[in-house]
Amino acid sequence: MKYQEAVFENGIPDMNMVNEWVLQCGAEYGYENVRGGSFNLLEPEQHLGAIQSFLQKKGKGVNVTNFSNYSKLLEDYEKNNPEIDYDLPLNDNERIMVVYVLALEDGYYHVSYSSNLTALMQKYEKGKYCEWCKLHTPVKLLEIIPVICPKDHLEIIEELDPIVEKYFNEYGAEKVRGGRFSIVDEKLHLKKVFERYKIDECKYIRYTQKEMNHLKYERKKSRKTNNSKE
Repeated sequence: MKYQEAVFENGIPDMNMVNEWVLQCGAEYGYENVRGGSFNLLEPEQHLGAIQSFLQKKGKGVNVTNFSNYSKLLEDYEKNNPEIDYDLPLNDNERIMVVYVLALEDGYYHVSYSSNLTALMQKYEKGKYCEWCKLHTPVKLLEIIPVICPKDHLEIIEELDPIVEKYFNEYGAEKVRGGRFSIVDEKLHLKKVFERYKIDECKYIRYTQKEMNHLKYERKKSRKTNNSKE
Protein backbone atom coordinates (compact mmCIF):
# COMPACT_ATOMS: atom_id res chain seq x y z
CA MET A 1 0.00 0.00 0.00
CA LYS A 2 1.26 3.49 -0.86
CA TYR A 3 0.31 6.87 0.56
CA GLN A 4 0.53 10.32 -0.98
CA GLU A 5 -0.04 13.71 0.61
CA ALA A 6 -2.74 15.77 -1.06
CA VAL A 7 -3.84 19.40 -0.72
CA PHE A 8 -7.41 19.78 0.57
CA GLU A 9 -9.68 22.77 0.01
CA ASN A 10 -12.94 22.90 2.00
CA GLY A 11 -12.52 19.22 2.82
CA ILE A 12 -12.12 18.22 -0.85
CA PRO A 13 -8.77 16.90 -2.15
CA ASP A 14 -7.08 18.70 -5.03
CA MET A 15 -8.24 16.56 -7.97
CA ASN A 16 -5.27 17.52 -10.12
CA MET A 17 -2.91 16.10 -7.50
CA VAL A 18 -5.02 12.95 -7.19
CA ASN A 19 -5.03 12.49 -10.96
CA GLU A 20 -1.23 12.90 -11.10
CA TRP A 21 -0.87 10.26 -8.41
CA VAL A 22 -3.18 7.89 -10.32
CA LEU A 23 -1.10 8.40 -13.47
CA GLN A 24 2.14 7.73 -11.58
CA CYS A 25 0.71 4.49 -10.21
CA GLY A 26 -0.56 3.60 -13.70
CA ALA A 27 2.88 4.12 -15.19
CA GLU A 28 4.36 1.84 -12.54
CA TYR A 29 1.74 -0.91 -12.30
CA GLY A 30 -0.14 -0.63 -15.61
CA TYR A 31 -2.83 1.95 -16.36
CA GLU A 32 -5.40 -0.81 -16.83
CA ASN A 33 -4.88 -1.90 -13.20
CA VAL A 34 -5.40 1.48 -11.50
CA ARG A 35 -8.57 3.47 -10.79
CA GLY A 36 -9.03 6.76 -8.95
CA GLY A 37 -9.53 10.50 -9.23
CA SER A 38 -11.15 11.33 -12.55
CA PHE A 39 -10.41 7.84 -13.89
CA ASN A 40 -13.05 5.49 -12.49
CA LEU A 41 -14.54 3.82 -15.58
CA LEU A 42 -14.75 0.05 -15.11
CA GLU A 43 -14.65 -0.93 -18.80
CA PRO A 44 -10.92 -1.24 -19.62
CA GLU A 45 -11.11 0.28 -23.12
CA GLN A 46 -13.09 3.31 -21.92
CA HIS A 47 -10.81 3.74 -18.91
CA LEU A 48 -7.64 3.66 -21.02
CA GLY A 49 -9.26 5.97 -23.56
CA ALA A 50 -9.99 8.55 -20.84
CA ILE A 51 -6.38 8.43 -19.64
CA GLN A 52 -5.07 8.66 -23.22
CA SER A 53 -7.24 11.72 -23.89
CA PHE A 54 -6.15 13.37 -20.62
CA LEU A 55 -2.46 12.84 -21.40
CA GLN A 56 -2.83 14.12 -24.96
CA LYS A 57 -4.45 17.34 -23.68
CA LYS A 58 -1.44 17.78 -21.41
CA GLY A 59 0.89 17.27 -24.36
CA LYS A 60 2.15 13.88 -23.20
CA GLY A 61 2.15 11.40 -26.09
CA VAL A 62 2.13 8.20 -24.02
CA ASN A 63 0.37 5.26 -25.68
CA VAL A 64 -1.31 3.79 -22.59
CA THR A 65 -2.89 0.91 -24.50
CA ASN A 66 0.56 -0.57 -25.10
CA PHE A 67 2.06 0.39 -21.76
CA SER A 68 2.56 -2.41 -19.22
CA ASN A 69 1.03 -4.81 -21.71
CA TYR A 70 3.55 -7.62 -21.26
CA SER A 71 2.85 -11.18 -20.23
CA LYS A 72 5.49 -13.88 -20.63
CA LEU A 73 2.88 -16.65 -20.79
CA LEU A 74 1.03 -14.80 -23.54
CA GLU A 75 4.17 -13.74 -25.40
CA ASP A 76 5.50 -17.31 -25.49
CA TYR A 77 2.18 -18.60 -26.83
CA GLU A 78 1.85 -15.93 -29.54
CA LYS A 79 5.47 -16.48 -30.60
CA ASN A 80 4.66 -20.13 -31.35
CA ASN A 81 1.17 -19.40 -32.71
CA PRO A 82 1.47 -16.21 -34.82
CA GLU A 83 -1.72 -17.05 -36.73
CA ILE A 84 -3.98 -16.30 -33.72
CA ASP A 85 -6.59 -13.72 -34.78
CA TYR A 86 -8.25 -11.50 -32.15
CA ASP A 87 -9.67 -9.09 -34.75
CA LEU A 88 -12.96 -10.85 -35.46
CA PRO A 89 -15.85 -9.05 -37.23
CA LEU A 90 -18.35 -7.86 -34.61
CA ASN A 91 -21.87 -6.46 -34.59
CA ASP A 92 -22.75 -3.58 -32.26
CA ASN A 93 -24.18 -5.94 -29.64
CA GLU A 94 -21.22 -8.33 -29.65
CA ARG A 95 -17.80 -8.55 -28.02
CA ILE A 96 -14.86 -10.94 -27.96
CA MET A 97 -14.17 -13.25 -25.04
CA VAL A 98 -11.03 -15.38 -25.05
CA VAL A 99 -11.15 -19.02 -24.01
CA TYR A 100 -7.78 -20.26 -22.79
CA VAL A 101 -6.17 -23.45 -21.47
CA LEU A 102 -3.29 -23.37 -19.00
CA ALA A 103 -0.91 -26.24 -18.34
CA LEU A 104 -0.14 -26.37 -14.62
CA GLU A 105 2.59 -28.00 -12.61
CA ASP A 106 2.46 -31.78 -12.07
CA GLY A 107 0.31 -32.46 -15.14
CA TYR A 108 -2.83 -30.51 -14.18
CA TYR A 109 -4.91 -28.22 -16.43
CA HIS A 110 -7.14 -25.16 -16.14
CA VAL A 111 -9.75 -24.12 -18.75
CA SER A 112 -11.41 -20.72 -18.48
CA TYR A 113 -12.11 -17.44 -20.32
CA SER A 114 -11.44 -13.71 -20.03
CA SER A 115 -12.40 -10.44 -21.68
CA ASN A 116 -8.87 -9.15 -20.99
CA LEU A 117 -6.43 -12.05 -21.26
CA THR A 118 -3.28 -9.92 -20.97
CA ALA A 119 -4.36 -8.38 -17.66
CA LEU A 120 -5.40 -11.80 -16.34
CA MET A 121 -2.08 -13.44 -17.28
CA GLN A 122 -0.23 -10.54 -15.65
CA LYS A 123 -2.15 -11.22 -12.42
CA TYR A 124 -1.30 -14.91 -12.63
CA GLU A 125 2.36 -14.11 -13.15
CA LYS A 126 2.23 -12.00 -9.97
CA GLY A 127 0.83 -14.98 -8.05
CA LYS A 128 -2.82 -13.81 -7.97
CA TYR A 129 -4.38 -17.15 -8.88
CA CYS A 130 -7.80 -18.78 -8.83
CA GLU A 131 -8.18 -21.51 -6.17
CA TRP A 132 -7.22 -24.36 -8.54
CA CYS A 133 -4.08 -22.55 -9.70
CA LYS A 134 -3.07 -21.83 -6.11
CA LEU A 135 -2.64 -25.60 -5.75
CA HIS A 136 -1.00 -26.11 -9.16
CA THR A 137 1.06 -23.21 -10.53
CA PRO A 138 0.57 -22.24 -14.21
CA VAL A 139 3.57 -23.01 -16.41
CA LYS A 140 2.35 -22.60 -20.01
CA LEU A 141 -0.52 -21.35 -22.15
CA LEU A 142 -1.64 -24.27 -24.33
CA GLU A 143 -4.61 -22.85 -26.21
CA ILE A 144 -6.22 -19.49 -26.95
CA ILE A 145 -9.59 -19.40 -28.70
CA PRO A 146 -11.26 -16.00 -29.36
CA VAL A 147 -15.05 -16.34 -29.17
CA ILE A 148 -17.74 -13.90 -30.30
CA CYS A 149 -20.54 -13.53 -27.75
CA PRO A 150 -23.31 -11.03 -26.91
CA LYS A 151 -22.13 -8.03 -24.87
CA ASP A 152 -24.62 -8.80 -22.11
CA HIS A 153 -23.26 -12.34 -21.61
CA LEU A 154 -21.05 -12.35 -18.52
CA GLU A 155 -20.33 -16.08 -18.80
CA ILE A 156 -19.65 -18.43 -21.71
CA ILE A 157 -19.79 -21.77 -19.91
CA GLU A 158 -21.37 -23.58 -22.87
CA GLU A 159 -18.42 -22.69 -25.08
CA LEU A 160 -16.03 -24.23 -22.55
CA ASP A 161 -17.81 -27.62 -22.39
CA PRO A 162 -16.26 -29.26 -25.50
CA ILE A 163 -12.76 -28.04 -24.55
CA VAL A 164 -13.08 -29.28 -20.96
CA GLU A 165 -14.40 -32.60 -22.30
CA LYS A 166 -11.41 -32.90 -24.66
CA TYR A 167 -8.99 -32.48 -21.74
CA PHE A 168 -10.99 -34.92 -19.60
CA ASN A 169 -10.43 -37.52 -22.29
CA GLU A 170 -6.76 -36.71 -22.76
CA TYR A 171 -5.69 -36.43 -19.12
CA GLY A 172 -8.57 -37.61 -16.89
CA ALA A 173 -11.24 -35.50 -15.18
CA GLU A 174 -9.33 -35.52 -11.88
CA LYS A 175 -6.53 -33.52 -13.57
CA VAL A 176 -8.74 -30.85 -15.16
CA ARG A 177 -10.87 -27.97 -13.87
CA GLY A 178 -12.88 -25.50 -15.92
CA GLY A 179 -16.31 -24.23 -16.89
CA ARG A 180 -19.06 -25.94 -14.92
CA PHE A 181 -16.44 -28.24 -13.39
CA SER A 182 -14.42 -25.82 -11.28
CA ILE A 183 -14.80 -27.36 -7.81
CA VAL A 184 -11.30 -27.85 -6.38
CA ASP A 185 -12.15 -30.72 -4.01
CA GLU A 186 -11.57 -33.89 -6.06
CA LYS A 187 -14.38 -35.96 -4.52
CA LEU A 188 -17.01 -33.25 -5.07
CA HIS A 189 -15.59 -32.49 -8.51
CA LEU A 190 -15.84 -36.10 -9.72
CA LYS A 191 -19.34 -36.41 -8.25
CA LYS A 192 -20.42 -33.48 -10.43
CA VAL A 193 -18.57 -34.86 -13.47
CA PHE A 194 -20.35 -38.23 -13.25
CA GLU A 195 -23.72 -36.52 -12.99
CA ARG A 196 -23.19 -35.45 -16.61
CA TYR A 197 -20.76 -38.04 -18.01
CA LYS A 198 -20.40 -41.79 -18.21
CA ILE A 199 -17.23 -43.65 -19.14
CA ASP A 200 -17.53 -45.85 -22.22
CA GLU A 201 -14.45 -47.56 -23.67
CA CYS A 202 -12.18 -45.34 -21.56
CA LYS A 203 -13.82 -42.14 -22.86
CA TYR A 204 -15.97 -39.55 -21.10
CA ILE A 205 -19.30 -39.55 -22.94
CA ARG A 206 -21.94 -36.97 -22.08
CA TYR A 207 -25.32 -38.37 -21.09
CA THR A 208 -28.14 -37.67 -23.53
CA GLN A 209 -31.04 -35.59 -22.26
CA LYS A 210 -33.14 -38.74 -22.06
CA GLU A 211 -30.48 -40.46 -19.95
CA MET A 212 -30.18 -37.37 -17.74
CA ASN A 213 -33.92 -37.34 -17.12
CA HIS A 214 -33.84 -41.04 -16.26
CA LEU A 215 -30.96 -40.55 -13.82
CA LYS A 216 -32.80 -37.69 -12.10
CA TYR A 217 -35.87 -39.90 -11.80
CA GLU A 218 -33.82 -42.74 -10.29
CA ARG A 219 -32.11 -40.43 -7.81
CA LYS A 220 -35.45 -38.95 -6.76
CA LYS A 221 -36.93 -42.43 -6.32
CA SER A 222 -33.91 -43.53 -4.29
CA ARG A 223 -34.23 -40.52 -1.98
CA LYS A 224 -37.91 -41.27 -1.38
CA THR A 225 -37.09 -44.92 -0.59
CA ASN A 226 -34.36 -43.90 1.86
CA ASN A 227 -36.62 -41.34 3.56
CA SER A 228 -39.40 -43.92 4.02
CA LYS A 229 -36.96 -46.30 5.78
CA GLU A 230 -35.96 -43.66 8.35
